[in-house]
This record gives sequence, structure tokens and C-alpha cells, in this order.
Amino acid sequence: MEELTTFFIYTPWRTSHKWPVDSNGLVEYRGNHITPREVHEVFESDYPMFKIIRAEVSRRVINPDPEAERPYIWVSLEIFN
Repeated sequence: MEELTTFFIYTPWRTSHKWPVDSNGLVEYRGNHITPREVHEVFESDYPMFKIIRAEVSRRVINPDPEAERPYIWVSLEIFN
């Protein structure tokens, strides 16, 4: 399983909006490569009708429990709000 780091924004209307985070720690948002914090700020002004419940950068890692339902878990690296 490949390593995956993702930036998530959770709103009451959608489980999550998500973008992959590249090896430089940047997200491609509307054709620009910017930091997740900048995406959070721009998202608020682009979509003022969406209340952000939570925003976070998470990494998918192998689940240490071999009996688990899924072979991976998400670990929060940075939380915004």
C-alpha cells in the first residue's frame, strides 16, 4: 500500500472535501499549488455558504492490528480551526 497524505475539509453538507498533499506539502487547489492552511482560508471565502466543521491533514498508514476490518488507519498530522 502506497503512502497517502490528504487534506480534508468536513462540512455538514458533505462528509469531506479532500485533496492529495504532495511531497512538498502542497495541495493543488484551483490550478495553484498552495499549503493546506491556505486552502482552508481560500475555501472559506470561495464557499461562504459551507460551515467548516473540521479541517485536517492526515496520513494513511498500515493498521497495526492484523485482525482489523481495514488494512489501514488515518493519522491526523495537523488540525485547523
